[in-house]
Amino acid sequence: MRIERVPFAALGAHVPPIALGYLTSRLGSRFPVDSRDPSRWRGRPARIPEAVEGRLRGLGAPPESLAALERLRKGAPAVVTGQQPAVAGGPMYDVYKAITAIRLARAIGGVAVFWNHSDDHHPGDLGRVRMPDVENRIAEAAHPLADDDRPLYEREVDASFFGRLALPDTPHRAGALAMLRSGPLAEHFSRFLLGLFGRHGLVVVEPRDLGGEAPLRRALAEPDVVEGALARGARALEALGFKAPLRELGANVYGIAGKRVRGGEGRLSAGVAMRLILQDSVLPTAAYVGGPNEIGYSAQLRELYDAFGVAMPAIVPRISATLVEHRVARVMEKFSIAARELWGDLSGRLAGSVPAAEIDAIARDAAARIGALDAPAHEREKTARKVAQAIEAFKRRVVEDRVHADGVGRAQLEKLATHVAPGGVLQERVFASVYYLAMFGTGLVDELLESLDPLGFEHQVVFI
Repeated sequence: MRIERVPFAALGAHVPPIALGYLTSRLGSRFPVDSRDPSRWRGRPARIPEAVEGRLRGLGAPPESLAALERLRKGAPAVVTGQQPAVAGGPMYDVYKAITAIRLARAIGGVAVFWNHSDDHHPGDLGRVRMPDVENRIAEAAHPLADDDRPLYEREVDASFFGRLALPDTPHRAGALAMLRSGPLAEHFSRFLLGLFGRHGLVVVEPRDLGGEAPLRRALAEPDVVEGALARGARALEALGFKAPLRELGANVYGIAGKRVRGGEGRLSAGVAMRLILQDSVLPTAAYVGGPNEIGYSAQLRELYDAFGVAMPAIVPRISATLVEHRVARVMEKFSIAARELWGDLSGRLAGSVPAAEIDAIARDAAARIGALDAPAHEREKTARKVAQAIEAFKRRVVEDRVHADGVGRAQLEKLATHVAPGGVLQERVFASVYYLAMFGTGLVDELLESLDPLGFEHQVVFI
């Protein structure tokens, strides 16, 4: 495994301006804790409900995960990350979030916590399992994953889907499939995470087990507090030259009573802004790990944290990476493409235009030289005709070879582009982690865990 670092600026539009602003310290005033200095990260004491342990045991969590939970109970700080549950482990950025949290938790003697946001009710792309050259779909209109406003923990994943997964036929395929369990989507996702990272001490939690509804009840009773804080945060961002990502969220609280709808009926559930307030009021969060969009909306939340009397933790960007397989690396070598050039215009790497004009000039020059020879006219004409025919045949071969080479090269470059930015999106947001497990085995994830830099704040291109 070899890793090359690429500045986020080289990724162009793949990184939102507000995330680049964070990385270049233009948003320093929006974050009270220095994300680059783990020695300053502090988590407050918190009481972890018994339901968390009950769910972990029910999921078959390994001893290391249960021991990490006990450390949380005894006062260890948490490095928290999270995501909606997804089929087959979701895209690779879920893996990078977990790796970042584990590595940072090690650095501060804390515990990595993955918030499985099973309260959400929009399945979106969660039923799509995408891989290079193939896409598998589970979320059909009549399928249990269909968007019907039920929380995701009530959606089911059918075992028959895994048998239809178009995973590559490798020695690791059976092992990858063995990590996928049918049943409720939330449990399916948690088991997958624990299977990969439980032995590294990852604790997976769901909001339905954490309680702590006090901030949500206050938000319902005083929606102006939420709206006012977010408006002040928006103005602060706009003063720094950035567009605020969160607008008109109201109380930002949902109720779950069969379906998840805005309001206070049933168990309360947090929306995008209040989720972090709830999370950091019930967990001993020292640092929160988020992707570029999460970093963006976190920049608007400082006033909301203050309004609810919750200490804002360090906000740390997750590891961002692109995996380059051997077949992709060979194309890069053929066209002399450096890692930082992968997201630019690659069309200029083609062989170039056909040198037809140069060949025509050779033909004219040859005809002129033959015509100037001291020889009978009919011999000069006969020789000139044969030379012209030979040069024309050479020109046709050159044109055909160049067109073929350009066609093959264009296809190879297009394939390269679909591997690093499929559909114009970074690979980490599209291709499923289960694909890479089938290709390279779980050992790849362990190697990534030890090799990727969680505080590099650059995109990491990994040659595997």
